[in-house]
Amino acid sequence: LSSSSAASDVYKRQDIESLVEGESKWSIPELLHCFLIMSTYRALSGFGWAVGLVHEIDFPKEEFSNSSELEPEDAKIHTDSLLEKLKGGKLNDQKCNLNNFAASEGGCKLDQSEKKPSSCITDKYVGNYNMEHTDFDIHSKTYSILHVEQYSWSQQGYEFTKRYFSERMASLFDEEINHIYSLTYNKLGKDRGVDTRLFRRAVWVYIHRIQGFLHDDYNYDCINEMLPIRLKMYIKKLTCKPYLIEAQDLNVGLHLSPSEKAHIALLASCSRKLIETLYGIVAILKYLKKK
Repeated sequence: LSSSSAASDVYKRQDIESLVEGESKWSIPELLHCFLIMSTYRALSGFGWAVGLVHEIDFPKEEFSNSSELEPEDAKIHTDSLLEKLKGGKLNDQKCNLNNFAASEGGCKLDQSEKKPSSCITDKYVGNYNMEHTDFDIHSKTYSILHVEQYSWSQQGYEFTKRYFSERMASLFDEEINHIYSLTYNKLGKDRGVDTRLFRRAVWVYIHRIQGFLHDDYNYDCINEMLPIRLKMYIKKLTCKPYLIEAQDLNVGLHLSPSEKAHIALLASCSRKLIETLYGIVAILKYLKKK
């Protein structure tokens, strides 16, 4: 699984064909199982980095930064503004267009000079594959935006997994997604009785935006209204280069409790897991259709 946001170009019909019809002769259920394992591993490892879990004892010591930086001064302003929008329960209901789809990613560029640590003990299992993150380009001529209304877990993903793997696996995956997405204490920081659905939706859809999945019924202006730039950067690092996350990245520009930040990390890692799995399923579906 590539860390590239242009994931629609990572899995091609020819790639599936070479695995299924080549020397290895993978079956479709085996290939689907592989996608599920890889997306799950990526989600778990990303979550680990996002909440600052330390390395296993036999790994090289790369200390997670112990920055004592406080939340930025404007965190209270962002928190109060977000609370007002959530308690209002409604934002601009303008439908999606490519302009606000593109603008929702504005101001969140990762430092491409930052490379993955080369001294990791797992390097020997990787080989000579070097796949770096590149931002999704909505104007690309080599890949295209995927619309959730065309390819979704509920419509294609669930039934495909049920048919080619097992109904139990499809149900477990579905339960995990729904549980993490709907999990809430109905609070934001110290304020209780807050309906956080709009906020959770913005986090969820922003990961889809990074990966090139478009919701035609969503107003992408809501992302910039709901998510401060520091929170967007934290989410993007988690999604694209989780090994770059440091302690100061947990200062997300909002006054949130540690459990709320952990929930954001869960939302982001689960949303990425869903999209990566869908990209694999879409590639298999295209292969089967051509066949």
